[in-house]
Amino acid sequence: MIKKRKPKFRTQDYFRFKRLGKRWRRPKGLQSKLRIRKGGSGSKPSVGYSSPKAIKTFVRYKNEFLLPVRVSSLNELNDVKKDAVVVISSKVGLKKIKQISDAAEKMGLKVFNKKRVKKSARKAAEKAKKEKPKEKKEHVEAKEHETKKEKSE
Repeated sequence: MIKKRKPKFRTQDYFRFKRLGKRWRRPKGLQSKLRIRKGGSGSKPSVGYSSPKAIKTFVRYKNEFLLPVRVSSLNELNDVKKDAVVVISSKVGLKKIKQISDAAEKMGLKVFNKKRVKKSARKAAEKAKKEKPKEKKEHVEAKEHETKKEKSE
């Protein structure tokens, strides 16, 4: 069984008004052609578009269907089976994301939200850059203070 491709359900007249965006909103107008499903006016979500129950919870990862497992700590990572995909929870902070992703790689598990891992690594690097100049400033100020004392003596 394979998940069917679904059309992109978009708000009526999304192409006319940029403010509508590309999200879905149910058409409620009395004369709306999309509401009455007139041909060529776009597709409207319905039960027929749903995925088969057997693969509804699975995620496609590099041409294979795998079961995603949400992980929020290193302890939970040990319970994950080899055929599952790890999804790092959104409540996990910068330090733990790095720890969990490193541990998952060592165990040979696949991390599904790699983009979030990369983003957290970039944020951590930026944070470290911001902290370093402050230390240098304090050090320079201390040296200047010492030189002023020497001059005054």
